[in-house]
Amino acid sequence: MAHLVHSAFPDTSVCVIGVSNSLPIRQLQQARQVSKDIGIQLKEVPTSEGDVPEYVENIGKSCYYCKTSLYSTINHVIRDLYKPDVNISIYNGTNLDDLGDPTRIGIRVSFSEFI
Repeated sequence: MAHLVHSAFPDTSVCVIGVSNSLPIRQLQQARQVSKDIGIQLKEVPTSEGDVPEYVENIGKSCYYCKTSLYSTINHVIRDLYKPDVNISIYNGTNLDDLGDPTRIGIRVSFSEFI
C-alpha cells in the first residue's frame, strides 16, 4: 500500500506506524526497511492501547480498541503535519482476508464506517 500511495503522491505521502508493546520488533524493523526501500518518510508514533482496560482484558474486542487508538493517534499526526484546509486521505494496508477474520473486529468496524 505504501508503495502505491507513494507512487501516486511522491511529494506528499507519509507512512505512519503505531509503536507500542503490542508491535513485534520484527514488524517495526520491516516497516523501517520497506519505507527506506520505497523512499517514503516513516513516522513512528507511540500508541496507548495498553492503557485501555478493555484492550488488556482481551475479551473479544481488543482489535477494536487497538485500531481506535491507532486511528486516533494518526489523526493527531495529521493535524501536526498539515494545515486545516489541506485534503487528507488515509490508506490502510490491511489484507483483504483480514476482513473475514472474526478476531479482527477493529478492522471490520473501521472499514464499515468508511464504506
